[in-house]
This record gives sequence, structure tokens and C-alpha cells, in this order.
Amino acid sequence: MQFHHDDVYQDRTWFDVLGVWLAQQVRRWLPRRPARLWSTGFAVFAALCVAWAAGLATQCVLVELPANVCLAQWLAAGLLLVAARHFLRATGLSAASAIEPRQRIQRRAESMGSKRAEGAVPARSSAPATPSTPSPSTGEDPRQFFRAVKAAGINLRIAQALYAAGFRTAEQVRIAADAALLATPGIGPATVRKLRSQFGQPDTSDVPGAAHSRAA
Repeated sequence: MQFHHDDVYQDRTWFDVLGVWLAQQVRRWLPRRPARLWSTGFAVFAALCVAWAAGLATQCVLVELPANVCLAQWLAAGLLLVAARHFLRATGLSAASAIEPRQRIQRRAESMGSKRAEGAVPARSSAPATPSTPSPSTGEDPRQFFRAVKAAGINLRIAQALYAAGFRTAEQVRIAADAALLATPGIGPATVRKLRSQFGQPDTSDVPGAAHSRAA
């Protein structure tokens, strides 16, 4: 059976438009995760309980009521506050369950990064301690330099000091001035004489201050 007013309700009214708009606004402001939805709902219930308890307490204070009615309202306000506390506790648990997976991922990433950093430290310390700085691009093996210094009767500690000061080849030691060699920690005049006897004297044209240092 069809009535003459059935077609009237098929058109959208202002109430339909207002309902759709309100639903869109609510969906926009509400969180999308289920755990956050539960926490929001519990928070709303807690707010209602607190407002109801505040209203009952205000009525007992401002309005003259019989003693039994006032006592009942105070008891009801206390029960409402207990319920609000329960809802707030449930809200905290729901929020924690929503945030906990992200915190676990962050902690796991931080722990993995720290483990990688700890694993990289022994790799650096396990490198040979003889050359304290990387060898230059001269193509000469640093071991040859240490063999030549050792052949001059100089111990390994002084050889490492020379290498750290930038003397990586025999040619660099030969053309260096005496003042530059003496500036190296642990090297004295006797060590300089041993180096000169092993690697040779510097040329005056290569090092302008060599003649002055030898004369001194």
C-alpha cells in the first residue's frame, strides 16, 4: 500500500543535513584507533560522573533538604566519584595500550642502535696499533719505514712518534730539518744523529733552515 505522503519523506530536510554535518564533525574529532575510541568514551563517562557528583553536592549545600535526603545525595556523589576514578583508570590503561607498541618499537630501535655502536668499537680497537695515522697516498708500505727506523737502532716507540708527527717515508725524514725532528716527542740529538746516519743529510736547497740547524 502506498500513501500520498510517502514521496515527501524521500527529500532531504534540514534535519538530515544537520545530522550529516554533525556526524562528519564527530568523526573528524574522534580518534580513529579503537583503543583511543575506548579511552575517549571512558573519559566522557568520567566527566559525566564528576559533573553529576558536583551537582548533587551543590544541591546539598545550597538547598535545605531533609537529613536523610542530604545523606543519600552525599553517598551518591561519593559513588559517582568512585565511578569516575574507575573510568579514568580505564582511560589510562587504554591509552597505555595504544601507546605501548610505539614505545616498544622505539626502544627496540634504540637497543639495536646501541648494540651496533658497541659492536663497532672493538672493530676499531682491533686495528694494528703501529701506524697511529693512515698512510699517505705515496704507495710506500709503512712497514718499510718502521724496518728502516729499526735498522738505525731506534726503538718502536720513537718510530711511532715519528709516524704520528707525519714522517711516513725515509725521504721525508731525510729532507726534514733537525728542528722539525727535535720537535717530535721523545727524540733528542742522539736520535737525530742516528736518523741522519741511516737516511742521510738534508739538502740545503730542499730545506732552507737545514744549514742553520746543522751549524747550531
